[in-house]
Amino acid sequence: MDEHNTTMNPIRKKILAYSRLTRLRLAPTAISNSTFGYWLSQENSFAHAITIAIISLCLYSAGMTLNDIVDKNKDKLSNPQRPLPKGEIKYHEAIFLTLALFTLSATLAGLYLNAQRLLWYGITVTCILVYNFTKELWPKISPVWMGGCRCFNFTLGLGHWHTTLSLIYFFYTALLTYLSLLEDKLAKQKDQIQRYVFTLIASFPLLDACVGLLYTQKYHAAFFSLWMLPCWRRKTSHKNVP
Repeated sequence: MDEHNTTMNPIRKKILAYSRLTRLRLAPTAISNSTFGYWLSQENSFAHAITIAIISLCLYSAGMTLNDIVDKNKDKLSNPQRPLPKGEIKYHEAIFLTLALFTLSATLAGLYLNAQRLLWYGITVTCILVYNFTKELWPKISPVWMGGCRCFNFTLGLGHWHTTLSLIYFFYTALLTYLSLLEDKLAKQKDQIQRYVFTLIASFPLLDACVGLLYTQKYHAAFFSLWMLPCWRRKTSHKNVP
């Protein structure tokens, strides 16, 4: 029994490190946004909904992993507990995972999405890449790109642009990103700001439910709030996770 645990512990440690790298616990918030958009579209293909959910999961996880790759040197000082600076995951492993996730999402998008959703998929990927590679150069406009990531992830599910609903997600996410930028400026309040940001991020499914109830008056929209449950199991890193 002890020998079995000894064998499994490194494997479990690696899996947990990957889950932290990809912010897997908060990935349901992205899935909730895209599947909520699909629900609003009134299309009724369960397989299509699952495909959109997987694409959303891949994009979120790839974006979060890319974030840590770009911030590897910075995290050695400010977030040494992250998997890359801590040495739990190798740099080349993170790069491979990022490429694999983007490739899987692109393959599913190319095979199963229509032309309009392919457009929103492409814009979402663009926002993810631009945010990660420019946030240190132009931090003041980084909330715009992060807002675009969530906004177009929702629009990817919906299948068409809806000004009011899409902008709700844009401004909500941009506000979260702006708050996260205050962490370095307000070092004494860093922990408190992180708690606020985490709470607001984990509440994305609740936002889906509220928007659904107000917009459609259909009570079963409230079920989207259940996507919040995986987010609250234990404390997580709040680093750049909108």
